[in-house]
Amino acid sequence: MHYLYRLSILALTLFSGACGFSDGFSDSSQNATASSTDSQQTQAPQSAPDSNGNSDQEIIAEENIAVQNTIPTPAGSNTNADAATFELSANGILGFSDLTEASGLAASRNLPDRLWVIADSGNSPELFSLTEDGSEVGRVALTATNRDWEDLATFTFNGQNYLLVADTGDNLRQFSSYPLHIIPEPNEPSGGPLRPLVTLSLTYEDGAHDVEALAVAEADGNLYLITKDETPGVYSAPLFASLTTISNATALLPQTRPLPLLASRVGDLQPRAQTATDSILGMLAGVDLSSVTAMDIDDARGRAWLLTYRGIYMVQADGNNTWGQILTSPLTLITRHSLGQAEALAYSGFQQAVFVTSEGRASPILKLAP
Repeated sequence: MHYLYRLSILALTLFSGACGFSDGFSDSSQNATASSTDSQQTQAPQSAPDSNGNSDQEIIAEENIAVQNTIPTPAGSNTNADAATFELSANGILGFSDLTEASGLAASRNLPDRLWVIADSGNSPELFSLTEDGSEVGRVALTATNRDWEDLATFTFNGQNYLLVADTGDNLRQFSSYPLHIIPEPNEPSGGPLRPLVTLSLTYEDGAHDVEALAVAEADGNLYLITKDETPGVYSAPLFASLTTISNATALLPQTRPLPLLASRVGDLQPRAQTATDSILGMLAGVDLSSVTAMDIDDARGRAWLLTYRGIYMVQADGNNTWGQILTSPLTLITRHSLGQAEALAYSGFQQAVFVTSEGRASPILKLAP
């Protein structure tokens, strides 16, 4: 998130505190039962951020060959899961004194108590390794430019675990393509610099977008992205189909040139719940507090988790729809949170829990679990 956005969030926080507004844990049980269909406030206009970034990459186009498989309801999942099913609690504090702009979070698939974190534009191109309570473990440098890293995803392909670093921030909608860097998930918490095994050159069928939230749905092999437009859109790109062209039976083959990946619009994101306070403060600060800033998908339970500046949402597969249809269906507000600038969320299959954190030095790590 860029300079003017940060000023807006700071002003919002100060104004909220001065006026006595609070959205802390004490409010969560009251607010968690609200549904996105209960409140459809007019979105506040986006602020005008500064210009930051390198020259545009070459536009590369590709036919979208997304697989449209129906997502089955996983055995043992609770399709009626709601706010009462989950509890939000403090789990720790982000380590690393220079980790002040956490923009992406991923739960390790190699180790049960490990989180990976990235920071956005203006920061070093590296992965921070922490335990789930935020304790420092190490850092891994990447030989890639951090133009505006905004999200981090994990996925398993041909039995191997990978991390995807998404350089998808574009506040001015000025770039023609967006690098997605893929590396095997490191087994060592420190080292590098590592060269990305594959860099995808992501383009959208309808031009530039600012995206802070994406996730891989292994059930259909697609990458899903949510824009921060005035009318947020859900986009799909055939990730696994593209990777299959550069892989053997067990691993991805290193690439020296960017691999094209085209994202197509699936539909509109449904409105997110906003209180009257959120709407007023958002308009005063020039920030849409309902913007989706992070996302992850739990394929095993057919759930997608979405983070906004004020809440954590979930959408559940019903056994009849594709992930594109699921992500454009009404969202359920699971709980509100009190983070100042929430931009990072990850689902851990080991813990069967969601972790979220915020920009800022020593930011809290919150845990949402049944």
